[in-house]
Amino acid sequence: MGVMDHSQMDHTAHGGQQMAQAAPAAVQGRGVVKSIDAARRKVNISHDAIPAIGWPPMTMDFDVAPSVNLGALKPETHIDFTMRQGAGGMYVIQTITSHGGH
Repeated sequence: MGVMDHSQMDHTAHGGQQMAQAAPAAVQGRGVVKSIDAARRKVNISHDAIPAIGWPPMTMDFDVAPSVNLGALKPETHIDFTMRQGAGGMYVIQTITSHGGH
């Protein structure tokens, strides 16, 4: 019986590994909020380079996960953020933390 349980665990672990490949790790970024569109759940951020995904510094719009409180954000706030690549290939911000600046 122990052998059967072990084979089930191996199968589950293999399935979990496939899921991990489909959900990339969070990517860290730092930047400055330029504008917030709470109705569309988007923020415009001027971010530093993000070497983990080969992005140079730029200003762009990001979709924001429902768990992020956009009411606490103001333009020109310096932030650290994490994002994950969504199903459509676009990155979605998962967390935002304000900080004192660069």
